Amino acid sequence: MADSGSSIKSHYGDRPVSLCPLSQSQLNVLTHCPRQFQYQFLEQRSLPASPDFLDAMEWGQRFHRLIERHILGLSIEPWLEGDRELAVCFNALKDVLAETFPSCTDPSVIKLCEHRRSLQMGAYLLTAVYDLLVLERGRSVIIDWKTAARPRNRSDLENDWQTKLYLYLLAETSDQPADSLSMVYWFVRTKELSKVMPSTVQFNYTASWHQKTQEELIKTLDQLTVWREAFLKNRAPFPKKGKNGDDKGSHNNDSENFLDSNFLDSNSTPLFKIPSWETIPEIKLDNL
Repeated sequence: MADSGSSIKSHYGDRPVSLCPLSQSQLNVLTHCPRQFQYQFLEQRSLPASPDFLDAMEWGQRFHRLIERHILGLSIEPWLEGDRELAVCFNALKDVLAETFPSCTDPSVIKLCEHRRSLQMGAYLLTAVYDLLVLERGRSVIIDWKTAARPRNRSDLENDWQTKLYLYLLAETSDQPADSLSMVYWFVRTKELSKVMPSTVQFNYTASWHQKTQEELIKTLDQLTVWREAFLKNRAPFPKKGKNGDDKGSHNNDSENFLDSNFLDSNSTPLFKIPSWETIPEIKLDNL
């Protein structure tokens, strides 16, 4: 098992190949709507994110850097100045971690921050970047810090490619049995600073879950290969999915209207709505 740096494993030897990288976010988009995957990742067509989304992303990045410095035993005081929300959320998490998961700061335990693992599967390079990987004797725990103000439910997380791919890659790139692996999501942010209480959702891996994920990956990648080849050779568009996950219905988040209505993030959440041309008032040149 690789305990530091990045780990890359291949079932296809060391011969040089041109690989298509795939992350959990790309797999989520592909599953949600193949046409959106085509627009975003093959054609590089996207819309700018909303200011609120950018603010939330920037806050999340600062929190991730802060908790990483804490785990590594580095100075954190300057990072807490001038941001009361960041300080309150961090201190609440620090206190809970000390009580429920002391391994996070135990110097005798191997802890890898922003740790990357990759696995070649056919023409694809599956990649995960773990916020924190804790390697204890007999078990390994993936930690993911979530800074969205509203925690996601367990069912959504269980079916999310982040959960499935992260656990799958860890099992494939380590010597530990599947049932010794787990993943814990920590939800650390709340809208009410007076009621900050980090919450968790934990998943314990199994051999049967690993087999199921492998079968799902093979099926998904085989289908992606068919769509990619048809698109690259004949410009055949990827199929679109409707509200019920089929390729028929149409709705305002449909990929058919991807560039004309709502741009969705990897969690299928509309970032903002673009007005139709008919609703934009005409600008008279006399007023310029």
